[in-house]
Amino acid sequence: MKFTITEFDEMNELVALVKELKIMLINTTSKKWLTVNELSEYIGYSTNTIYKMINVEFFFNVHYHKPNAKILFDKDSIDDWVRGSGAVPCNVISNEMIDKLLTA
Repeated sequence: MKFTITEFDEMNELVALVKELKIMLINTTSKKWLTVNELSEYIGYSTNTIYKMINVEFFFNVHYHKPNAKILFDKDSIDDWVRGSGAVPCNVISNEMIDKLLTA
């Protein structure tokens, strides 16, 4: 089987993308703590939305910690929250608040 230079270049690009995806998968499945950028990639929310969720106490210190100036999210708590089993106090969150937050 013979390949043109263009086809060979495209295959090399695909191999590079697969390697990059493998690294991303390893990082997101094995890490205990995620940064804002990593969380954004992990759950598909923009970083701005995540910061807004922090500012309206949506996460209510249950899902994140700020040991220094860096905000770190507990991946297991985020997974629970996404599945709907996370412990978020009822008085802090409502469907209206979520709608306003995500459309802001």
